[in-house]
Amino acid sequence: MAVATLTRTDEEIQKDVFTELKWDARLQPNEIGVIVKDGVVTLTGWVDSYLKKWSAEDAVHRVTGVKAVANDLEVKLSVERTDPDIAAAAVRALEWDAFVPSEKVKATVSKGWVTLKGEVEWQYQKEDAERVVRRLAGVKGVTNLITVKPKVTPSELKRKIEDALVRNAEIDVDRITVEIQGSKAILRGTVRVIIGRVPVAHPLPQIPRQVLGAERAGRAGMALGRRGAVARAALESGERAGGAGIAPGKNAAVRAARGVFALRFARQALSRPAAIGA
Repeated sequence: MAVATLTRTDEEIQKDVFTELKWDARLQPNEIGVIVKDGVVTLTGWVDSYLKKWSAEDAVHRVTGVKAVANDLEVKLSVERTDPDIAAAAVRALEWDAFVPSEKVKATVSKGWVTLKGEVEWQYQKEDAERVVRRLAGVKGVTNLITVKPKVTPSELKRKIEDALVRNAEIDVDRITVEIQGSKAILRGTVRVIIGRVPVAHPLPQIPRQVLGAERAGRAGMALGRRGAVARAALESGERAGGAGIAPGKNAAVRAARGVFALRFARQALSRPAAIGA
């Protein structure tokens, strides 16, 4: 069966990128230029912190149709800090963060650019170390070379991942297979819609984020965009969450607080025909 696709033009993507940049309170969109060619977005201009540069890139990746991002934003600090000052601040930030084993992470600073090295047991520790350093004033960039080495065997890790998937109510676990290849956990299979892809990675903090995801996960839902499968999924989850007020703490669309919005959006989308090409 052919999978329907929704083709988005570069102009549509560019418009949505500008809107998303305006929506992010951390950014000043008048500082950022956006060029789109064949779905690849290039960011130009300058910002006054590395956090803003990273936030702009993160915002662009949230836009449907974006295939890749070239982040050419320059960081021009309003107040320059010396490398020793930044290094000392990085050490203190890592020591004060409860999630980071600071004794296992080392920071090197050169011309405002911070390089993190070391070895940790969990993926979230690697990510959190970068997160705390990224926010420091004076930082122009971060290279994260921290390695993740879990203290579990591949077979034990595979079993733990499968158990975590079984516990997650949002995932059709029977449709997903787990394979461990070295430091990678590869998930293959299908999920009904794109929202099913997000929780899959969350129970797996002990592996590096090279997870390839459910390879064919919700391709039809992703292709149809805001109309079609995604709208029907929002309708379904909205009715569950809005009607039953289920399980506080559920992720994404199944949260009761978001159920009413998902339901309203889905009904509006389903009431209009979508222009979709095969």
